[in-house]
Amino acid sequence: MSAPTHISFGNALSQQQRNANALEQFRWAAALDPENDYAHRSLCDAHSAASRLDEALSECRLAVKYAPKRVENHLSLAAVLLEQHDLEGAGQTGQDALRLAPKSPFVHEMLGRIFQAADDHEKAVAEYREAARLAPEVANFHTELGNAFTELNDPDEQAARFAQQAAEAGGEPGDPDYVEALAYGMPPTGGLGLGIDRLAMVLAGRDNVRDVVLFPPLRERG
Repeated sequence: MSAPTHISFGNALSQQQRNANALEQFRWAAALDPENDYAHRSLCDAHSAASRLDEALSECRLAVKYAPKRVENHLSLAAVLLEQHDLEGAGQTGQDALRLAPKSPFVHEMLGRIFQAADDHEKAVAEYREAARLAPEVANFHTELGNAFTELNDPDEQAARFAQQAAEAGGEPGDPDYVEALAYGMPPTGGLGLGIDRLAMVLAGRDNVRDVVLFPPLRERG
């Protein structure tokens, strides 16, 4: 198989949570095409997901080396450096990504994470706002106000899930009475959990929950 085929196969395995098998496919891709930045970035992400940060850093640096103008490589490298608490390196890499793609919401989101880690909340909020402005359809770029949910009200879907649950090892049997009740009709049902602190953020027009908590946790001066 070619390197792109191994990468595609590895991505499919990653989606199935078969990370060890995916890692093997990415390694094959890098061996077949040592200068394939996508193979090295895939290895970087796989190692990072397994908390092997040194290996991830090495692969990310290779991805940037072989494709220095691909912004995704810089973002992956910045993410690993951030996990290693190398804020200076992450910040420089984030700025490199910004020069390559100044209008990418993902670049601004990464810069927001870096500034947040550095306790520069004003700059972090500014970057998150810019990310949300550039990609208003992406929920991750917006302020979290609460946990929302909807209830499953399809009796056929619920019966299928009960059957799947019962088929698993040690799985509990379903509730046929509940399925029958759903079949009679259940209107669309949802809910929203909004805490007092989040509500205070809305009323006060603040972007950081620390601004509305009376006694937020503080760090000692170094």
